[in-house]
Amino acid sequence: MFDYEILESKPVPMAVVKELLKKKKGEEMSFEEKQAIEHLKVLTKLSAKEAEKLEEELKKLEMRKLKDENIVKIIDILPTTMEELKLVLSDAKVPFNKEELEKIFEVVKRFAKG
Repeated sequence: MFDYEILESKPVPMAVVKELLKKKKGEEMSFEEKQAIEHLKVLTKLSAKEAEKLEEELKKLEMRKLKDENIVKIIDILPTTMEELKLVLSDAKVPFNKEELEKIFEVVKRFAKG
């Protein structure tokens, strides 16, 4: 197998992963990478640039309990209703109150297409 050392681990939106794999497309891709890029073409709702912008906007809210994992999940799922947002954030370690959810949803609504 491969002999890699993991130096850092952080959640990354699917749109960013898709862009990274597209850049690699000229090189030899493994079966798994080819499958991943095909799935990402179907599943991603934003471009990498839009995903990065949404991440930036959500971080500007400066909510300590809105962790990177939550932000990536929001970007990947892109909830279109408050109920969907609540479901996306339902596994957060610290629950969000109504005002916090409304602030988050106001940002997400600007990026949702539909």
